[in-house]
Amino acid sequence: GSAVGTRAMTGSIPVGAILLGSKVLVVAGFAGNTTAALIIGDGSDTDRYNTSTIDIFTTAAAGVESGAPSGNKLITTANAPTLTVTTTSDFTSVSAGSITVSIYYLETA
Repeated sequence: GSAVGTRAMTGSIPVGAILLGSKVLVVAGFAGNTTAALIIGDGSDTDRYNTSTIDIFTTAAAGVESGAPSGNKLITTANAPTLTVTTTSDFTSVSAGSITVSIYYLETA
């Protein structure tokens, strides 16, 4: 019944990494609702890895700008990024959609 769906990404961002940005490929737009917006968080801060909502309702195979990371770019606690998709009504009405999310960072010693 909620308008929001979340999913933890596989892998993690390591301690000491410096965030550079992220890229979202919308392989197939999220169908079955009238909108779908994505934010990329770190499990505590829902939009840590981007500063704007990302439209994933429309297919964009070349990618969608996700904005700069918000806040401090130094990672002090390793974390698995969390993807949050918000639709206009019931998230379970989403019947299709496929995205690829890449997060870019420098790993420091």
